[in-house]
This record gives sequence, C-alpha cells and structure tokens, in this order.
Amino acid sequence: MRVNFCFDFVIAVKDHDASVRKYATLFGIEPIELDPETLPDANSRCTIFPLWDLGERGMVFSVISSSDPASAINARIRKHGEGFVLFGVDVDDVDALMRQGEAAGVAFQTQEPVAYDYGRMVNVRPETTHSIPLFFSTHRPGWWQKSLNSGRD
Repeated sequence: MRVNFCFDFVIAVKDHDASVRKYATLFGIEPIELDPETLPDANSRCTIFPLWDLGERGMVFSVISSSDPASAINARIRKHGEGFVLFGVDVDDVDALMRQGEAAGVAFQTQEPVAYDYGRMVNVRPETTHSIPLFFSTHRPGWWQKSLNSGRD
C-alpha cells in the first residue's frame, strides 16, 4: 500500500486571529474556520486555507490554537514555540499503513486509529520518524467538501 497525498500542514499559534490575518494576506486565500463541534477539543480553534482543490480532495494549511492553558496545543507551544505541529498524509487504509509502519520500525501514539469527524487517523511517535510529526488518515466520503463547508455536512 502506498500513501496518496499530503492533505494538511498544521501550525500552532498563540494569537489565532492575528495569525489568520497574516496568512490570509500572505496566501491571498480566504480562510475557513472549522466548526468547533467538529474538533477534538472544545477549547480549540482551527482555520484552514485550501491550497489546492481537486473537487473530491485537496490540501490545506491549518492554523490551530486553544483557549485552554492546559491543552496539548499550548503545552507544545510552551515547549517548542509556535510553528509546525503536524504533517497530514491521506491513505486508503490506515490499519494497513500501521502494519507497514510497524514493520519499518515506526511507532504510533495509539494502538488503533482514532475516529474523528473526517475519518480515522493515527499519529506517529516523531522520535521514530526522524522528528517529523506525521499523521495518517483514511477519510470518509465527502470529507473534502465538509472541510470547505467549515466542518459541516
């Protein structure tokens, strides 16, 4: 099994609104803020910038933040500063990808993929991928249009 394509490049920031304004100006792309109900943490925000759109799939640049000082996002910012957090890769079968990864010596954050609003995903342990924080996702049908619709079906 091969990976399909990169679909997400995620950065964590302290000042969400200022960062979104900066990237909207830099990219010349209208940002889309995802519905908080579609996010794993009620205190987090995620705004995406569609970098390319092929109708049924595409790639986004995501800006994430959290209003909860104890959140994983803010813990990461305290430890490493603002910036690159995750690199998302689409796969046809995330379970098969995990078996391939384990055979290659890659460790994952969880034993099984985690369900989320857009499909099923798993994060690698970056120390096993040369410090690259990858996550792999098998998307459910309609995931891309849902993303472009602020996370709503």
